Amino acid sequence: VGSAPNAAASANVSHPVKQGLVQMLSVFLDTLVICSATAFMLLCSGVEPAVELQGAPYVQSALAASFGTLGPVFITVAMVLFAFYVVAVALVLGFCFGWRFHFAGPDLLGHVPSKRFMVVFRLIAMGLIFLGAGLTLDLVWNLSDVLMGVMVLINIPVIAVLSRPAAAALRNYTEQRRAGKNPVFRAADIDLKEKTEYWN
Repeated sequence: VGSAPNAAASANVSHPVKQGLVQMLSVFLDTLVICSATAFMLLCSGVEPAVELQGAPYVQSALAASFGTLGPVFITVAMVLFAFYVVAVALVLGFCFGWRFHFAGPDLLGHVPSKRFMVVFRLIAMGLIFLGAGLTLDLVWNLSDVLMGVMVLINIPVIAVLSRPAAAALRNYTEQRRAGKNPVFRAADIDLKEKTEYWN
């Protein structure tokens, strides 16, 4: 769940397991390492959580308590860079560029979307970004939680269906690595020759 799979889906690799392993590492670093480090920093700062310190102000106060005036400056710069990444890279490139491939498949619409459709789609996406920037923090988090839950309800059954070919692709990758090769994937190697238009 999230925006990283959209960018990962358009990566150009010789074997899909390579990109899958990179994505697993990014989830580990982001969720377990960075989020845990932030949580421990907040817990060790001595700053008491409060309603007025929700979100970024709490992190800024914790850094100010530990590093003085340099702390809030550092977190502000980091948040600006992160916001630029999320909006520019993940949302705009991931959704607007990645969805061109999602809509192009014959299983979904059967044709490549028109330029007019893609322009309208991109304008709606940019409008939602500006709308989200003006909403209150509580509303944004509540909307995010509900929509992420909807994506989970969609993704879990799909993951269950795709688990068998994914496991077969992982075995294929592992066998090639053990043989000292740079893994190259072909759908026919795991009996998917007639089920995909790629990797043939």
